[in-house]
Amino acid sequence: MALMAASTWNRRLIRERGLAMGREHVGKGVNVALGPMMNMGCIAQEGRNWEGFGADPFLAGEAAYETVLGMQQAGITACAKHFMFNEQEHKRTTTSSFVDSRTTHEIYGHPFLRSVMAGVGSSMCSYNAINSTYACKNSPTINALLKSEYGFRGYMMSDWQATLSTFGSVAGGLDMTMPGDITFDSEDSYFGVNLTEYVRNGTIPEERVDDMASGWFRWFRNGVEVLDVERWFLACWLLASRFPFPVHVFGFFFLLEAEVELGMGYGFLASSTLANSRVFMGSGLLDDVGWAVFESTRILAAWYLAHQDSPSYPSTNFNAFNIPDEATNERVNVQADHYKIVREIGRAGIVLLKNEKPKQKFPHTNTDLDRPALPLTGRERAVLVAGLDAAPQRGGPNMFSDQGGNEGIWRWGGEPSTLFDWQFDDFTPSALTSLRSQAARKDAALVFINCDSGEQYLSPDRNEGDRKNLTAWDNGHTLVQTIASR
Repeated sequence: MALMAASTWNRRLIRERGLAMGREHVGKGVNVALGPMMNMGCIAQEGRNWEGFGADPFLAGEAAYETVLGMQQAGITACAKHFMFNEQEHKRTTTSSFVDSRTTHEIYGHPFLRSVMAGVGSSMCSYNAINSTYACKNSPTINALLKSEYGFRGYMMSDWQATLSTFGSVAGGLDMTMPGDITFDSEDSYFGVNLTEYVRNGTIPEERVDDMASGWFRWFRNGVEVLDVERWFLACWLLASRFPFPVHVFGFFFLLEAEVELGMGYGFLASSTLANSRVFMGSGLLDDVGWAVFESTRILAAWYLAHQDSPSYPSTNFNAFNIPDEATNERVNVQADHYKIVREIGRAGIVLLKNEKPKQKFPHTNTDLDRPALPLTGRERAVLVAGLDAAPQRGGPNMFSDQGGNEGIWRWGGEPSTLFDWQFDDFTPSALTSLRSQAARKDAALVFINCDSGEQYLSPDRNEGDRKNLTAWDNGHTLVQTIASR
């Protein structure tokens, strides 16, 4: 979980998590991983806060930076999302976020800037409107802020079904519509045939489509244009095959060292600003200088940057929409030893709110514990495990589609030498009375409570995306108080 990773405040762990996720995606033959998410969580009840890195813009920015570096080191294209101001799930497609320039730059935009500085290959625009214009056709945020001011060289994709037009979206900076059709299985698209017709009748310039798919590269020598080629053939190759990423950042400049032939034997040092799209290239001879202009590097550039054109890149070997299908699911195990980084992050990121010396003696030994309750001593002879979150999902680990429910946890276990009693039922008044009696006879009680949240289309415990409150579910807070009072 991203929020847990951020709570470690540890760059190494955050990057290693990104690397592990990237390797798992690559092993499954995925081209783009739809993350990291870097919305700020300004509303505590927001359903997808757990996907992001928290409400501190510096922490979120550094965590996004390290995650992008780790993921793309593995060969996957990362996706900075949701651009931007996607701070609630309830009615997310019909609301508008009104945000001024200073707030944008100092808080909400900062993680996206750091992602750009890490060389992120793609970004995803959100469902909501921004200052009354929908995010996926919002030129002030996509074109002016992200692509021009921040210098984003990747491509902007829509969130699923967040594209609402052809001309407005393309002019506003959208490069890819997802999942392609207007609605699932509608067999039509705002792009495709519609985009082709807009280009044919001159409404949308052909150069804009070049920019979306591959872009344009022009080579000048002594002020005269001497080479004019499709940028996917040359510029993408330059960026992917020669330029070391992540780039080294110095203020608002980054330097890229490369040895490039261009068919003319040129080797050069290139420098660019994050504020514009020019890359100046010198041949190393004062009397023989060339320079080039990158209008942008978008979809194909990101593909080449990740070296996904390599014959050794895995083909897609799973089908998330039909998991039982043996023909399209090869069951490739990509987990490796990633459990180690998961556990290390869990240890480093967990928050211990309280750890006091117990007032009661051990019931079975009648001895005092002369230190805080945690860690356990190993001398406990009777332990109570309580709470729905300690039990497996009653209907199995895939009981709920997209995990849109809350009926337990996936795995649990304990030392065989210790007697465990458990109570996983809903905590009615009679059950709480029984638990209070059981707890009084135990040396320790382990209580597991939880809550859930998610996207707008999910409504676990009647919460439509965003949570209705900040309390534990299934009467969990009362459970804790009851057992603690024994």
